[in-house]
Amino acid sequence: MAGTAHIKSPYRTTEIARWIRDEIERGGFRPGDRLEERPLSERFKVSKTPVREALIHLSSLGLVELRQRRGATVTLLSPDQIVSMFELMTELESVASKLAAGRISPDDLEEMARIHDSSEVHFNNGDVNAYYALNREFHERLYRGAGNPYLEASIKDIR
Repeated sequence: MAGTAHIKSPYRTTEIARWIRDEIERGGFRPGDRLEERPLSERFKVSKTPVREALIHLSSLGLVELRQRRGATVTLLSPDQIVSMFELMTELESVASKLAAGRISPDDLEEMARIHDSSEVHFNNGDVNAYYALNREFHERLYRGAGNPYLEASIKDIR
């Protein structure tokens, strides 16, 4: 049984980090918001340790700032930082597109065309939430289509 607990903790840490990250991306947590360990540990029904590990991971990605005796807050990026991140994203997505052009399956390519068409409809109708969800799905399919998991992970970390 001790082996099961050991396996479960990293999984929970990853799950917690992914959830916090998704909340930051969708605006549920905004720059400057405090991320309290106790409510997060209660939400996921875990001790504070996996939450703390998730916050450390997110800090290493620049999404969260950790301050001694103040806890964790969502990073407030400067305009220069945002521009730098977009410059890097542009280059990485360009590489992913180039690789995907030669590697993506016909089924995935067809699905991307469907997603694109659907996102255009939502954009034109002013349904911003649906548009952004489809835009994210489109890009994630592109990243997978590149067939390079390290590139895919790097792009997702920056995004």
